Amino acid sequence: MSNNITKRIYPLCLGQVLSILLSLSGISSSTLASRCNLSTPSFQNMCVYATIAAIYVPNLLVDRKNACRGDEEGGGEHTKGRPPHNHRLPLTNLHLSISPSYYILISFLDVLGNYLVVLSFSYTTLTSVSLIDCTTIPFVMAWSYAIFNSKFRKAQIIWAGACIAGILMTVAGDVYYPSSPPSPAPSSSPPSLGTFDSGYEGRVKGDAMALMGSVVYALNNVAAERLCKNSERVEYLGMLGLGATIWSGLIMSLTEISSVHRYFIDSDASTCSSGLKGGLLGLYVLTITLFYSRMTAFVTKSTAVMLNVSLLTSDIYSVIWQVTG
Repeated sequence: MSNNITKRIYPLCLGQVLSILLSLSGISSSTLASRCNLSTPSFQNMCVYATIAAIYVPNLLVDRKNACRGDEEGGGEHTKGRPPHNHRLPLTNLHLSISPSYYILISFLDVLGNYLVVLSFSYTTLTSVSLIDCTTIPFVMAWSYAIFNSKFRKAQIIWAGACIAGILMTVAGDVYYPSSPPSPAPSSSPPSLGTFDSGYEGRVKGDAMALMGSVVYALNNVAAERLCKNSERVEYLGMLGLGATIWSGLIMSLTEISSVHRYFIDSDASTCSSGLKGGLLGLYVLTITLFYSRMTAFVTKSTAVMLNVSLLTSDIYSVIWQVTG
């Protein structure tokens, strides 16, 4: 009886920890964009992915070394019950339980989803991004049905439809009732990467980016659930961190070098001091790194749908941080 209660309470508590971490990352990213004029999604997330890789790749190497030693000494007892390591990472002698091509795809989707959401903070508000991020739930349901033929009750489908309707109303509100009036002579060119645009057209663009990010997030969450359950958390996080660091570094080198330089060298110290810069960036890296670590533990025990339902409370925490801040 006590074991059943523990199994039910653990995901609930872990879900709230994840919500707090997600809300803190949103606050830090939004403040970096609005106050410090930093909107460099690839750079910010490359710092996160590099941290994840630095933690989990060495753990993976140690795990594989111990597995080989255990096989030699115990005749395979060390790896009993674990997935076979039939795949090899190119240019290395590291053996994996899942083909590296899957990790390449998953890391790209993760980078793309994070890129779109972090970039959306440069165009729209934290409230809009938080609300639109709720569409991840119906999108997870749709991807689960399309890829894995998962079944859902009619009531779940109806509530998912209500969620979509609510987000459409949010976007419509930004279109017809913007909080700030449009400029009488708006520029035809979009704001440059690394600046904050809180105008009418910017908010609609930011809403669209956040919505596309939710679609990609949903697909990635469904894939992460299957990979974590069919392989190993350490392997998943290590390969995700390694692949996503490369993807993010490539995108940053092509699109964000000038913005990163401006952030560290040319930014206005009167609005964003060096301590604030480092603190906000460090908070973002810390919270997202912890989020990934605990998120994989969550989907191993539960599902991607329940993960995103649990993350709904992150909006409440975001409001609390804004009010108290």
